Amino acid sequence: MIMKKTILFLTLSLIITAAAAQNKAQRFAVKSGYVEYELSGNTTGTKSIWWDDFGAKSRTEENSLNVTRMLSIQSETKTHTITIVDGNKYWTANLLEKTGQTGSVPSWLGEYNYENLSEAERRQMEKEILDAFGGRIVGKENVLGHECEIVEVMGAKSWIHNGVALKTEAKLMGITIKETAVKFDKNIRVPASRFEPPAGFKYENMDEVQSLYYGNGYEEWMDEDDDEEIVPVNYPFNKFRDVANSLNHKGFKSLMIVSSKGQHIASYLSGGETLSIIATSSRNTAGHEDFDGFESFTRNGRKYYYGAVEDETGTALMEEYNRHEMYIIYLAIPSRTKDELLEIAGKLKF
Repeated sequence: MIMKKTILFLTLSLIITAAAAQNKAQRFAVKSGYVEYELSGNTTGTKSIWWDDFGAKSRTEENSLNVTRMLSIQSETKTHTITIVDGNKYWTANLLEKTGQTGSVPSWLGEYNYENLSEAERRQMEKEILDAFGGRIVGKENVLGHECEIVEVMGAKSWIHNGVALKTEAKLMGITIKETAVKFDKNIRVPASRFEPPAGFKYENMDEVQSLYYGNGYEEWMDEDDDEEIVPVNYPFNKFRDVANSLNHKGFKSLMIVSSKGQHIASYLSGGETLSIIATSSRNTAGHEDFDGFESFTRNGRKYYYGAVEDETGTALMEEYNRHEMYIIYLAIPSRTKDELLEIAGKLKF
């Protein structure tokens, strides 16, 4: 079902973002280095990253305190963790709870190989990744004496030097995150011992945990629908991105705009709680079974389908675009009414 694939793709995109934030499978355009960050905002403390082989090996240590307030209730969470990545394996040790986890880094998080690329090729790859996530370069500024490009993507702003974020600021759902480098050494010799998992921990195998949920394995579960061919849409991604970026609707904040297998997806948050997705699907990919149980109607000469998604966590509006032989899908989690989704659709000119 196209609805399932749309939700799944967005979930994966958010997983990719979260995993990168946790420093699993980071990639840098600098062969080796060390960065020490000061954390501020809702989370205060320090974070340090050592890496080699352009990030194929890394060690991240975070010692922080997170404070959140909701109404009159304040909660505090202390964190002291060490995460080691070595190739396609990772280990995370919780020094406060004396617990550990280990597992495999999914292949789709570690597919970038800087080592064999020229400087021009690295720059082109970084541009393509930035474009894919709907990001943009908004200026330049020095951090610790290093010239950085200021990049805005997914509601966050980062100061990037050769693929290394020396400063990051983000505010989402009332949470403020700031990471500022106070020390940066590049192309240094990092001892191999830095990339050894901390001793004295019993590491729970997360691959085994994943198999409990996904049967034959996560990546096989991901491919279970691949027998059903996904036909790329006949609509340029750059045009889709421009239209999606133009949306001005009741406090919507863009999370990401991406393209995969020829289908384009934009996601937004509203009020920090409502998730909305706008996606394309080729008419050769979405079949009539995708409209089972949907109300069909025509408005302004265009055919629409409206109904609940298969797990009933939200609602969707599917709009036919015969000129491009595709559908535009408007998905809201939790549910929005037909009129609310039509109002959103009316503001976008694909």
